[in-house]
Amino acid sequence: MSADKGAGATTSSKEKLVWILIYSLCSSTMLVINKLAVSTNGLPTVVSGAQLAVSALVVVVMEFFGASVLGPFERRRIVPFVLYTTMFAAGLFSNMKALMLTNVGAVISARCCLPLIVCLIEWAFMNRAFPNGRSIMSLMGVVAAASVYIMNDTGVSIDGSAGMFWLLVWWLLLAVQMTYGKHLTENISMTQWERVFYTNALAIPPTIV
Repeated sequence: MSADKGAGATTSSKEKLVWILIYSLCSSTMLVINKLAVSTNGLPTVVSGAQLAVSALVVVVMEFFGASVLGPFERRRIVPFVLYTTMFAAGLFSNMKALMLTNVGAVISARCCLPLIVCLIEWAFMNRAFPNGRSIMSLMGVVAAASVYIMNDTGVSIDGSAGMFWLLVWWLLLAVQMTYGKHLTENISMTQWERVFYTNALAIPPTIV
């Protein structure tokens, strides 16, 4: 029995590692593609809107062809997502503006510092344990490693105070969005496809605005 539990725990850890690696690959690839896109057309909202529309449409097409990925549309599930998707849309826009006014190195350095503030927000508002010494050392190690990479490869380029402003706005929005998104995930029962649909579809109106 204990051996089965150990095997299950190992499988779970492997699955988590796989999804972390896939997320990292997608996130880093999209960062570079978004930089190329906004540098080419100079229209961050158009790039963001296209991503939102296509992501939501994929789920609709899957439902249309019988995949049954969407449950009933209920107010108790939709309303909490309105605030989240508004932050999501604002975060996308500020990220595109930051990419226009800075380089990828600046965005990477800001992203690597994100876990530090997320830990503080979770501790202050979500009753999470404060990071212990070992965790803090690990987080600082990530920041230090990213700093070494940036200094020796891409460098950090920020176009004046506007670049710094949008980088900071994106960084703060992403921190709040991540913690609130975790709260929604833990308290609202949804499939992963439903979260994809609600997040992207409900973010389209504020993006248009």
